Amino acid sequence: KNIRWTYISLWFADWGLTKFLLEYNFTDILWYASIIGLSLLAIAQFDPVLATALQRKNRHYLRIFGSGIVCLTALLFYQKTGIIPSIISLLFISAGLGLRIRAFLFIGTINFILTVSYQLIVLVFDYSFLKWVIGLVAGIILISIAANFERRRGQILALFQNWFEQLREWQ
Repeated sequence: KNIRWTYISLWFADWGLTKFLLEYNFTDILWYASIIGLSLLAIAQFDPVLATALQRKNRHYLRIFGSGIVCLTALLFYQKTGIIPSIISLLFISAGLGLRIRAFLFIGTINFILTVSYQLIVLVFDYSFLKWVIGLVAGIILISIAANFERRRGQILALFQNWFEQLREWQ
């Protein structure tokens, strides 16, 4: 029933950062999306109600939403070279692996795959010869992966089952 001081403090911190960005003419949308996304991630991390085991799913969805705002903004507005979305994706993947948080790992991986796919499409349309080279290399890699999978099917399935069990234990 009490007002949480952390929300008020977070609002003042967001207000101060926004004022600082406006004062020094930082007008890139990624800065403002990062403030919103990181604020949601801070709420998911420090809210005592969300820290309970019963609120695990809500905490997960809030983390997906907060990290999704940052990654989606980078993906949509900074796709020319793909460097910024790739770096942000790798940061979220690293945070997910380091902190054992599934939401960061999922969003970072999806954003990285979308960024790489978009860059490959741009590369193929701009340099048509590379389309054949990339297709040939991708085909060779996929055939070798399929052959190795068939040879070690039991080991790989046991490894995946072990990973899925460990992933279920993550937050």
